[in-house]
Amino acid sequence: MKFIHRLLAHAIVRVLSEDKSILLLGPSQSGKTSLLNRYISTDLSYDFREAPVRQNFEQNPDCLIQKIKAYKALSHSNTLISVRIDAIHKVPHLMNAIEYAIKHRLAKFILSCESVRQLDPTAWSVVELRMESIRIVQIKDRDL
Repeated sequence: MKFIHRLLAHAIVRVLSEDKSILLLGPSQSGKTSLLNRYISTDLSYDFREAPVRQNFEQNPDCLIQKIKAYKALSHSNTLISVRIDAIHKVPHLMNAIEYAIKHRLAKFILSCESVRQLDPTAWSVVELRMESIRIVQIKDRDL
């Protein structure tokens, strides 16, 4: 499993180094979060599996842009900051703010989701036009 993770981590690092955003897809328990925790550091990170975090963004999706701008102001950085969001499908209308941030070169994103089908159909255009998709396949121990 370590070898597979290293290959995926290398692909993710390459895409991020090109200032592109990523949608990381894979079934539940396939190691998406573990992979990101182990190999990828980000400036801001949100996990929408946590109800209070998710509810904050559901009630005020514009707060994502506010948080990005505040972070950039505090860090005095003109470079793109990296923002990680786990379980993006739980707050699908946030994709409008994500598209805005990408389009205006405020941030690059690492989003995780189990399947593109979980995303709202209006989010597909953001993914197709502005992101690279990387898939994790689940490998059972008996298959190694």
